[in-house]
Amino acid sequence: MNEEQRSAINAILFDFVTQANVYPLMDELQHKKDQYGDSILTEYHAMIIRAERNEHDMKRKFIEILRTRQGFHQFVEALIKTEQTTLVHKLNEHLPVAKRIDVQAVRDRLRLEKEKLFPQPTSPPSADSNSGRNPVMTHAMDKSSKSKLTKNGDSICSTITNDALEQINMKMNARGHLTAVNIQHIESKPMPYSKNSTLLDVLRTRTQQAYVDFLDILRDEEIGLAWLADRIEGITTHPEDIPKQDLDRKVTADDQSNKKGASTRLKKSSSSNDSPEDAKDHLPESIITEALLPAERPKYILKYGIFGALLICALTYYYFPLNV
Repeated sequence: MNEEQRSAINAILFDFVTQANVYPLMDELQHKKDQYGDSILTEYHAMIIRAERNEHDMKRKFIEILRTRQGFHQFVEALIKTEQTTLVHKLNEHLPVAKRIDVQAVRDRLRLEKEKLFPQPTSPPSADSNSGRNPVMTHAMDKSSKSKLTKNGDSICSTITNDALEQINMKMNARGHLTAVNIQHIESKPMPYSKNSTLLDVLRTRTQQAYVDFLDILRDEEIGLAWLADRIEGITTHPEDIPKQDLDRKVTADDQSNKKGASTRLKKSSSSNDSPEDAKDHLPESIITEALLPAERPKYILKYGIFGALLICALTYYYFPLNV
């Protein structure tokens, strides 16, 4: 990485710390090689990053390690592939005009590479296989369905567990939408998030029937993710209609979305001179209390309840001293 690239990354550090989703970036860069054939991020690097005390520190450590590697262009590709192009545009503001990144050109190249890796079947389906099936379903997936998968990508990737993914792959393979090579490529990824992301990459190259079957499989009782299928389709599901085990998984996915919203509110609540850690001081105390996990609330109440009681005693003794 040259000095211009390091300077551009340093210039967007605050934006990266407050806006970036670092987990898919780590997954992507662990599989990308530099010009010397070395991994941009190794397992050791990933372990060091995850050992940090909070997400802001994880992002700072990620950038600190990245600046020592030869992987600027791979980093940019990972940002574009994970739909974090706002940060790419900010990088462009600090790069010389001749060296700015053409986001659309990178997207086109990644799309061509994906099509080579996941070619669509060229042989026409037999007449028997199409009997009783809507011919439209054998066409390429429509833009609306692709958009739904992309829009809900973070929830899908954060929710589907390894066990559920194994069953989904098996069922999608049985219905002719995934090949053994596809499944092998999906399973080669190190983390559940990146495995699910790769599955979505494959699905978007398949037919409309693949999209319908994917939702149908999510609604299968063995998978237990009917609420996720509803979310993809834009259907509101009330909590009382969701089995408890599914509701727990829904809360987990909702928490991922809420983290992004909380990060945005945190940035707005702080002044331009505040660090991300100081910004929380601007939040009302009630929001901080509500943010505590249920298990932590009794400790919080006990601690400050005792402090309040002692303060009341001290003030009472000061204003109404005992007559000795």
